[in-house]
Amino acid sequence: MAAAGTLTKEDRYFGVDSPRGSRWYNFVPATYLECGLAGSFGGYSEGDRIPVAGPVAVLDAAGKLTVVDPADIDAPEYEPEPFDWDTFAHFLLSGQQYE
Repeated sequence: MAAAGTLTKEDRYFGVDSPRGSRWYNFVPATYLECGLAGSFGGYSEGDRIPVAGPVAVLDAAGKLTVVDPADIDAPEYEPEPFDWDTFAHFLLSGQQYE
Protein backbone atom coordinates (compact mmCIF):
# COMPACT_ATOMS: atom_id res chain seq x y z
CA MET A 1 0.00 0.00 0.00
CA ALA A 2 2.91 2.35 0.67
CA ALA A 3 4.32 1.81 -2.84
CA ALA A 4 0.88 2.46 -4.36
CA GLY A 5 0.45 5.70 -2.37
CA THR A 6 -2.56 4.37 -0.49
CA LEU A 7 -1.11 5.20 2.93
CA THR A 8 -0.66 8.89 2.11
CA LYS A 9 -4.32 9.50 1.29
CA GLU A 10 -5.82 11.89 3.85
CA ASP A 11 -9.21 10.15 3.75
CA ARG A 12 -7.79 6.61 4.21
CA TYR A 13 -9.53 6.25 7.58
CA PHE A 14 -12.87 6.22 5.74
CA GLY A 15 -11.67 3.03 4.06
CA VAL A 16 -9.38 2.25 1.15
CA ASP A 17 -8.83 -0.73 -1.11
CA SER A 18 -5.33 -2.18 -1.07
CA PRO A 19 -3.59 -3.11 -4.33
CA ARG A 20 -4.56 -6.74 -3.60
CA GLY A 21 -8.24 -5.76 -3.30
CA SER A 22 -8.67 -5.95 0.50
CA ARG A 23 -10.57 -3.17 2.29
CA TRP A 24 -8.68 -1.39 5.12
CA TYR A 25 -9.82 1.13 7.75
CA ASN A 26 -7.25 0.94 10.55
CA PHE A 27 -3.64 1.97 9.98
CA VAL A 28 -2.40 2.83 13.48
CA PRO A 29 -1.30 -0.26 15.48
CA ALA A 30 -3.27 0.70 18.61
CA THR A 31 -6.45 1.25 16.59
CA TYR A 32 -5.88 -1.97 14.65
CA LEU A 33 -5.57 -3.95 17.90
CA GLU A 34 -8.51 -2.18 19.55
CA CYS A 35 -10.78 -2.82 16.57
CA GLY A 36 -9.56 -6.40 16.29
CA LEU A 37 -10.60 -7.07 19.87
CA ALA A 38 -13.90 -5.20 19.60
CA GLY A 39 -14.79 -6.86 16.29
CA SER A 40 -13.87 -10.34 17.50
CA PHE A 41 -14.97 -10.29 21.11
CA GLY A 42 -17.33 -7.33 21.28
CA GLY A 43 -17.59 -4.09 23.14
CA TYR A 44 -15.34 -2.04 25.34
CA SER A 45 -14.73 -1.78 29.04
CA GLU A 46 -16.00 1.12 31.12
CA GLY A 47 -13.92 4.22 30.47
CA ASP A 48 -12.36 2.95 27.21
CA ARG A 49 -14.52 5.19 25.06
CA ILE A 50 -15.99 8.62 25.51
CA PRO A 51 -19.74 8.47 24.74
CA VAL A 52 -21.04 10.60 21.92
CA ALA A 53 -22.81 13.80 22.90
CA GLY A 54 -26.57 13.53 22.85
CA PRO A 55 -28.96 10.61 22.44
CA VAL A 56 -28.28 7.60 20.20
CA ALA A 57 -30.55 5.10 18.45
CA VAL A 58 -30.38 1.46 19.59
CA LEU A 59 -32.46 -1.69 19.20
CA ASP A 60 -34.27 -2.69 22.37
CA ALA A 61 -34.85 -6.30 23.50
CA ALA A 62 -37.92 -6.53 21.26
CA GLY A 63 -35.97 -5.34 18.22
CA LYS A 64 -37.64 -1.92 18.17
CA LEU A 65 -35.54 1.16 17.41
CA THR A 66 -35.43 3.45 20.42
CA VAL A 67 -33.48 6.55 21.52
CA VAL A 68 -31.34 6.46 24.68
CA ASP A 69 -28.64 8.42 26.43
CA PRO A 70 -25.28 6.71 25.70
CA ALA A 71 -24.40 6.83 29.40
CA ASP A 72 -27.39 4.54 30.08
CA ILE A 73 -26.19 1.73 27.82
CA ASP A 74 -24.79 -1.22 29.74
CA ALA A 75 -21.47 -2.46 28.37
CA PRO A 76 -20.72 -5.88 29.86
CA GLU A 77 -17.07 -6.79 30.27
CA TYR A 78 -15.81 -9.85 28.48
CA GLU A 79 -12.88 -12.04 29.51
CA PRO A 80 -11.66 -13.81 26.36
CA GLU A 81 -10.70 -17.46 26.59
CA PRO A 82 -7.87 -19.07 24.63
CA PHE A 83 -8.82 -19.18 20.96
CA ASP A 84 -8.00 -21.21 17.86
CA TRP A 85 -6.51 -20.16 14.50
CA ASP A 86 -9.94 -19.41 12.98
CA THR A 87 -10.68 -16.99 15.81
CA PHE A 88 -7.24 -15.44 15.42
CA ALA A 89 -7.85 -14.98 11.67
CA HIS A 90 -11.15 -13.27 12.51
CA PHE A 91 -9.29 -11.01 14.95
CA LEU A 92 -6.82 -10.01 12.20
CA LEU A 93 -9.62 -9.26 9.74
CA SER A 94 -11.50 -7.28 12.40
CA GLY A 95 -8.38 -5.20 13.05
CA GLN A 96 -8.26 -4.40 9.37
CA GLN A 97 -11.95 -3.71 8.76
CA TYR A 98 -13.87 -3.09 12.02
CA GLU A 99 -14.88 0.55 12.36
